[in-house]
Amino acid sequence: MAFMAAALPYITAAASIGSALGQGEAQNQIANIQAQQLRKQSLADKAEAVQTAKFERQKKDFLLSRVTALAASSGADVSSVNIQNSLSDIDEQGEYNALAALYSGYSSASSKNYAADVAVSQGKQAKASGYASTGSTILSTASNQFAPGNSYG
Repeated sequence: MAFMAAALPYITAAASIGSALGQGEAQNQIANIQAQQLRKQSLADKAEAVQTAKFERQKKDFLLSRVTALAASSGADVSSVNIQNSLSDIDEQGEYNALAALYSGYSSASSKNYAADVAVSQGKQAKASGYASTGSTILSTASNQFAPGNSYG
């Protein structure tokens, strides 16, 4: 019975150490999974932005072709200043729309990459905290066991 009483603080400390290490590692793994998901979403955002920009440029090209064909079929001079200004405006707006789509997608992707980096950092901190808690438990147990007046030390 005296042995059990003497061993109890060590058993409790071992359980506490195992729990702290396990919890820190689990939080680190969860953070890494979250970071992996965020990075996948980031890639999807970039891919979507590229496709949207491609679609905007196709719309622009179609509209330019349509306006040119309508102007020519109406008998207007396609090389006239008014027609060329209209075509230029359509071209500029279409390119603006494509670039805005790219910016939006890449900006969203950048935010998700940053969030992934933060998640990884928090996971590492949780893991380190588990190790620090372990060290604290060991020192606390040792100091309690070897304190003056302790009959077990």
